Amino acid sequence: MGATMILTLSLISPQPGFAEEVVTCPVGQQRTSWTTSEDGTRMPPLEPCEPARWTLLESDDGFSSGFQIYASPHPNPNSSAKQEDWVSISCSKKKLSVIVLYEYPYSVGWAGQGQVLFDKGKASTFKFTVSRDFRYLSLNSPNDFLAKLVKSKTSFSIKVPLVSGSKLGTYAKGDLSTYRAKFTKAGCKF
Repeated sequence: MGATMILTLSLISPQPGFAEEVVTCPVGQQRTSWTTSEDGTRMPPLEPCEPARWTLLESDDGFSSGFQIYASPHPNPNSSAKQEDWVSISCSKKKLSVIVLYEYPYSVGWAGQGQVLFDKGKASTFKFTVSRDFRYLSLNSPNDFLAKLVKSKTSFSIKVPLVSGSKLGTYAKGDLSTYRAKFTKAGCKF
């Protein structure tokens, strides 16, 4: 039994060069990824945090084309949002959309109301429409939201009532400004 215990412990012990330390970055920044050299050695980054970035996804199926950028929530002790609870900004057929992937938002009919806070300012309300499968919500006034987001310094927080409780997520403004020209060119100026 003692030998089995030692073997088990050695299997779950971190291996040198593979253990990534837990890094908590300030809002507006994200953890810098480790890199892998040509020989397969994992190397830690020189700086543990880097400016937060949105991820770009482009689509073109031959019938229509569009693109979106999305961001995952920043780890925060007050936040109940998980990595898959994205905020997505998209442009398709010259239509701007802001979608929040919070499942089962509370609504009356298909309409609901949440709160948003830019940086550490005063919270304001926004109206949203729930998707037919209850997997996300769309902001009814994406231009208003984005006009305020562009003026913010580092972050925004969204709080939405759910069918059971509520969900709060904090997101970095990140490099949003670098995508404005792309949105404008596609007919979705903000």
